[in-house]
Amino acid sequence: MKGLIGLSPTTLVQLTSYNDIQAWDGSQDSWPSLPEQFVERETVRVLNPMPQRTKNVIPVEDRRPV
Repeated sequence: MKGLIGLSPTTLVQLTSYNDIQAWDGSQDSWPSLPEQFVERETVRVLNPMPQRTKNVIPVEDRRPV
């Protein structure tokens, strides 16, 4: 998992997407829960889709190397 900006190499990030909130809600009982000794911290938030770039031209000061 190296290459995640600002995170340590031991950090695991899992991203899962669903077509809509009903699909997400229906899947919640399908995932097995991990034993608490394996999970240090868990956070969940809904990501809002961004249909297009907010700026047509990205200013130089907003650009970052990838």
